[in-house]
Amino acid sequence: MMLKGFFLNLFNPTVWLLWLANVTAISKPLDYSIVKMFIFFLLVLTAVLFIELFKVKLAGKIKHYLTDKIMMIVNYITGTSLIIFGLILIYNHFFAK
Repeated sequence: MMLKGFFLNLFNPTVWLLWLANVTAISKPLDYSIVKMFIFFLLVLTAVLFIELFKVKLAGKIKHYLTDKIMMIVNYITGTSLIIFGLILIYNHFFAK
């Protein structure tokens, strides 16, 4: 299962663009040093690993409380929030000075 997720992300072009943007953004502040960039990305990947492991542990604890009704409410609130924030962004882009 973990290998499937790894390959799914490996072949995802969005992930490649994200890491390319990260390398581009971080290379100048780190003086284009390969060693500094390697340490930075090692720290980032370590942090991501621990955050993902924490999410897995937390998901295992709250799955007993997430009924279909609660998930429908959460999805409704999330969808409504995304629509509102999207409309705010559109308004700010076109009408706000």
